[in-house]
Amino acid sequence: MNLLHVCSITNNKTSGISNVVPEHFINQSKFAKVALLNCNNTPIERLKSEKNVFYYNEINKNIDNLPKPFNCPDLVVFHGIYISQYISIYKKILKKDIPYIIIPHGSLTKDAQKIKKIKKVFGNLVLFNRFIKKAKAIQYLSEIEQKMSSDFKNDSFIMGNGIYTPSLKKEKFSENCIKLVYVGRYAVYHKGLDILLDGCKKAYKNMIINKIEVNLYGAGNEGENHIREMIKKRNLERVVKAHGPVFDNQKIAEIIKNDIFIQTSRLEGQPLGIMEAMALGMPVIVSEGTTFGSIVQSNECGLVCSTPDEVSTILNELKKESKHFLKFGKNSRKYIENNLTWNTIASKSVKKYKELIKDAR
Repeated sequence: MNLLHVCSITNNKTSGISNVVPEHFINQSKFAKVALLNCNNTPIERLKSEKNVFYYNEINKNIDNLPKPFNCPDLVVFHGIYISQYISIYKKILKKDIPYIIIPHGSLTKDAQKIKKIKKVFGNLVLFNRFIKKAKAIQYLSEIEQKMSSDFKNDSFIMGNGIYTPSLKKEKFSENCIKLVYVGRYAVYHKGLDILLDGCKKAYKNMIINKIEVNLYGAGNEGENHIREMIKKRNLERVVKAHGPVFDNQKIAEIIKNDIFIQTSRLEGQPLGIMEAMALGMPVIVSEGTTFGSIVQSNECGLVCSTPDEVSTILNELKKESKHFLKFGKNSRKYIENNLTWNTIASKSVKKYKELIKDAR
């Protein structure tokens, strides 16, 4: 099987899609002939030693100029939706009768469609509805993402991202305090940071009494200063601290020195930060919007809350729950090892892609 991934990614380490697309490419290459075309033209550090990596300008914006067999692959995988270059590419491959699938990475959910709504309604009408409709299938990262994208009636299947399991794992927890940590983008609505902070405000007294603190690490359009203003407005300076972004080994160190990872997103395709924390053996507190709510609940990896009141309730009960942290953390790591390693995901996805190709013939 010859497979072409088409994406628009950068070296931005806070971007989930820019982190996971290279890993799909690298790991699927163990099971098939795979190439990657980046429409962004940014040379990707993670891929500098890999073969079959191409850039849109390098091929003069024409996939016919890709080397064989990737100029006529068996299947094309588009990552994301709203990339203008995708329109000319999909039209070209339709003429060649090449099937393609789309991995929207959360961008077809009802909540995501509300962001820049007028622009998206117009863009869908003029350009992107046909691109979506003509796809052989939509690959969703989770069952919740699939349900939240029900306005789009394509055939679809679920296949998530993977993760590497680190040798390091969480084994000791704080004795006299409880430290929560969030690592991700500072995107208030998307990541539900207002939900988290409003919940902290409601639980403020108990957070002080039980020595519960929250450490936020991130970057984004709504930067550190904006988050600090939100904290200040709610008088939470004693219990919530905002920090800049952390990456690689520093990110692992910051996560593991805390006791529990928290993320209260309104919407996600599949949350890399939560997966990374679980792989380290961290207990987690997540919202249903992260798509990990049912996973965390059914596998006893932590706690679930989606509103400020629910966040507050959990924070108020967290001292009692702390006796379960080690069990939650072990279950988190076990779930990742059994279901979400990159090797497992790559093998399953290539098998599914072969089925789609066979069905298209």
